[in-house]
Amino acid sequence: METRRRRLLLLVLVGPATLILLSTSIVPLVYSVLLSLQNYNLTDPFGRRFVGLYQFVRALRDPRLWQATVTTFQILVPSLVIELVLGIGIALLLNRKSRGLKAFRACILLPMMVTPVVVGLMWALMYNTNFGILNYFLSLVGAGAVEWLAYPNLAKLSLILVDIWQSTPFVVLIVLAGLQSLPPLAYLAARVDGATRWQTLRYITLPMLRPIIAVATLFRLLSLLVSFDVIYVLTGGGPGSATETLSMYIYKQGFVLCDVSYASALSYIFLVASIVATTRLVKLTAAPSQQYSGGGAS
Repeated sequence: METRRRRLLLLVLVGPATLILLSTSIVPLVYSVLLSLQNYNLTDPFGRRFVGLYQFVRALRDPRLWQATVTTFQILVPSLVIELVLGIGIALLLNRKSRGLKAFRACILLPMMVTPVVVGLMWALMYNTNFGILNYFLSLVGAGAVEWLAYPNLAKLSLILVDIWQSTPFVVLIVLAGLQSLPPLAYLAARVDGATRWQTLRYITLPMLRPIIAVATLFRLLSLLVSFDVIYVLTGGGPGSATETLSMYIYKQGFVLCDVSYASALSYIFLVASIVATTRLVKLTAAPSQQYSGGGAS
């Protein structure tokens, strides 16, 4: 009898949360799978029919999808590399006991705390051709006004700069936390052996930070793959389709062209590709760290 009461109490407590979870995640997930197997456009609600894997085959033959993939990596790769290099460098500089560093640490984290839409609007004003502050500084040195968002390469560069400004503090935060958790005995042994700062960084700090850097890389990779807010506010995928990333292309298919079935299929292709890429990244970064740990243990 007591066991039955406990089960009933558990059902009462957990039941509402389970229903909310099912209604907000599981049900839409299943429904999107069914949509991807149909041909359904919101402009033709009565023309809905089952087509099997047609939408997935259509995606493989879609040249605009491949162009969006290339654009995504053209923005992702430079942003990720520069953010990691800057983040590690700044974290190394901040990992010291000095006056004023605490205030500087707080200030450097501010861009990360700003809402992405606000970041997009703020940088849109800064990039403005007529009254943007960037063109104002250029005019002080005699340079002409630059239309930052009007040309494909400049628009991509502008998006990369915005992401670096906003997301580098995230890498700094993770790497700095990792630096402060490293064992001091390793550095003491290095000083006893006469290691220089460069040798200490190369052979002790960076190898021990490898798992931390892998975590930062994984988080930033996932964030860059699904980046949408800033791109939507700044360029909307333009000029033309120059900054149309995968997330932007899926959005246009589903909410502009109303082709929800094709958008669902694209979303699942994007999901599988992201899982494969991140899994591969984890394996590549985990293997050397395990080897290093094993060497240290022996």
